[in-house]
Amino acid sequence: MWIHNQDFVHIGADVVVSQDTFITTGSHAYRKDMRLVTRPVRVEDGVWITAKCIVLGGTIIGTSTLIRPGTVVSGEIPANLVLDVANPAGSPVRFRK
Repeated sequence: MWIHNQDFVHIGADVVVSQDTFITTGSHAYRKDMRLVTRPVRVEDGVWITAKCIVLGGTIIGTSTLIRPGTVVSGEIPANLVLDVANPAGSPVRFRK
């Protein structure tokens, strides 16, 4: 796994990050001037990020969440969720308010 830490990265206790996963805090303001933009990543306790996932800057993954293989993760992910490419809202499906 690779952590591209241009900003703060917090990884809690009892977390598993599997092979070929990429966690990045950096990007670029591509519609403006390509300046560097960084945002922290927070992975709470008990999370399992399985193989070949990408976790983007600004992401918070809630406690005991499972990220299935090949998933691109962005934003605030609730606790106790199973998140994957085929069902990006998670299982069970959660609706945003």
